[in-house]
Amino acid sequence: MDHPFARVPYEDFRRAFRTGQKHVEREFAEMKKALSNGADLDTLIEKVRELETKLSTLYTTCTEPTLSTLHARIAHLHAGGASETQLTRWLVDWALREGKPKTAAALVGLATPSTSPSDSSSSSSPFLPSPLAPLVDIPLFTLISSIITSLRSHDCAPALAFAKKHRLPTLEFELRLQEFIELCRGQQKQGRIEKAMTLVAFPPTAAARIPAYRNLYAPQRWAQLETQFRLSVYDMYGLPHEPVLWLAMYAGLVALKHPVVERNVDCPVCPPTTSSLGTLDTLAQQVPSSHHPHSVIVCRISGKITHEPMAFPNGFVYGREALEEMYLKGGCDKVRCPRSGMECSWTELRKVFIS
Repeated sequence: MDHPFARVPYEDFRRAFRTGQKHVEREFAEMKKALSNGADLDTLIEKVRELETKLSTLYTTCTEPTLSTLHARIAHLHAGGASETQLTRWLVDWALREGKPKTAAALVGLATPSTSPSDSSSSSSPFLPSPLAPLVDIPLFTLISSIITSLRSHDCAPALAFAKKHRLPTLEFELRLQEFIELCRGQQKQGRIEKAMTLVAFPPTAAARIPAYRNLYAPQRWAQLETQFRLSVYDMYGLPHEPVLWLAMYAGLVALKHPVVERNVDCPVCPPTTSSLGTLDTLAQQVPSSHHPHSVIVCRISGKITHEPMAFPNGFVYGREALEEMYLKGGCDKVRCPRSGMECSWTELRKVFIS
């Protein structure tokens, strides 16, 4: 789960390096061409200074903040990562994916980020003064949220600019297709488009009767584009499609989910109709059942696996260690069942053997 944690700033740094490399190659090619054409020395010096300015600006605005973020995350991983900090990171990741930027900012201790659609580096932002800020991806998800907002307004321009800049051809094609669909929907047919494209022959009213074209005109295509854009960005940065918090919770839920289980009001994997904590039932449905090659009994009193289970006359079973501690603290010859309230002497308890 920590792989995307380090990969996001690395991908930003790699893109900044490639951008700087392109600047250098382009400028050197132009200087070489100018030199072969007999350009004077002052012109070449001016071009070198322009290149120096471009590289300096790129380093200050992108490379340096990204390297700082990458160093902070690597140091956090080497330190082992405090559990409280890790949990906060997961909660921030969940809040950002669910469209709750104010909650995420409050968890990190930041002011609410602006939602400008400008495509800046996902790892560097001027509004991140918190020491926890380099460990979360608020700028990246803020950018995603701003482009998603533009798609909901039926504006493909920011998403197209992002797809073109980061070379996402599949996403770019779907966005171009949506723009053409909107062109046909508005009957704004021009020139050779009307002759060349089949879709123009089917206006929205006629396409509703043809399944192959009805789906293209469906309003749901905008929601599909939102999902495709979001998943394309996640794949580009190596981010999981689900919140990291969910992935961490799956490990615990699979230990609680058994093929045959007695319904319990305190069980978080039981359906909401029988569980006071049933909000995790949806997540629990997506994980496999726990498999134990050998049966074990967990004492309800101590919460530990017991190797010497003891049963009350009414059938309730607890660990011997917990019952002995209860017996010694009680100061009498009776032990009391915590669930039923039944009291009995120690000699009435029976050993339980698991076959």
